[in-house]
Amino acid sequence: MSLEPGESATITCTLSATQSVATLVTLSWSGTASSQRFVSFNNIGIPSGNRTATFQLTHVDRGGSFGNVVIRITGTDNAQVQVGTPSSVTVNLVSLGTPPDPPTNVRATPGDESVVLSWTKSSGVINHDIHFTTATESALADDVLGVDSGSSRTKWLRELSNFDNSPATVDIVDNDRTNRIRIRSKSPNGVSEWVIVKAIGRSGTSSAPGIPAGLSITPADTQLRLQWIADAHASGYDVQYTSAPTTGSGAVTNDADVQTVSAAAGWLAVSHSGTAGLQVITGLTNSTEYRVRL
Repeated sequence: MSLEPGESATITCTLSATQSVATLVTLSWSGTASSQRFVSFNNIGIPSGNRTATFQLTHVDRGGSFGNVVIRITGTDNAQVQVGTPSSVTVNLVSLGTPPDPPTNVRATPGDESVVLSWTKSSGVINHDIHFTTATESALADDVLGVDSGSSRTKWLRELSNFDNSPATVDIVDNDRTNRIRIRSKSPNGVSEWVIVKAIGRSGTSSAPGIPAGLSITPADTQLRLQWIADAHASGYDVQYTSAPTTGSGAVTNDADVQTVSAAAGWLAVSHSGTAGLQVITGLTNSTEYRVRL
């Protein structure tokens, strides 16, 4: 059989005779040097009195070495004794060409148990996959396969598949918890890398906006470009900056009051209008270290 990137196949295992004990079917592979990047499946169990079980094989990556991977299928009983003779299936991992670029300008605007995700569609893209989780990066990696059901606190949940155009509403997110949301492009040539954003759901009864999340700062010529995830309950933002040191002569603490002398003397306020999560600070001195607070 052949599998394209992102494609799955279901394979049925049949024992030569009905077993009187439960049988665990274990799966291993050999083949292309980087095949571990491409194929995903789980070991499966065949209950006592049964003969068949199925597993799903998925080509999960978009690049690298392609070719044949041999899946070895071995049955063992509950005493870990081999049942019958191992068999194998050969899977040809197919490359379809250059995969699409990921979406750009991805933004997550939180609401009450929901997040509105917006993005710019890349060239040649047909649609997108969107997943979310509240698990931390250390507990759940960005590229783990998504599932259709379960707890978002331990798994990536497939919220929207084959979704076409921006924006999209991601429902059932946890209020007052950091939600990770990922989106990738899909085309006839495969799938892109995931783009990850974060947002904190806010209940309609929240008395104050949340701390701005996802702050990124991009330096440019005499400028700093700030972007963050806008909070649905915020009516505006305070943006301030300073080049004063944190220790020694002329030190200014992170919580010091705003002043109007200079950035070298303390915190200066920037005029920010509206509720958008974007601000450009201009008139700065190149090769100078600045602190920014939001």
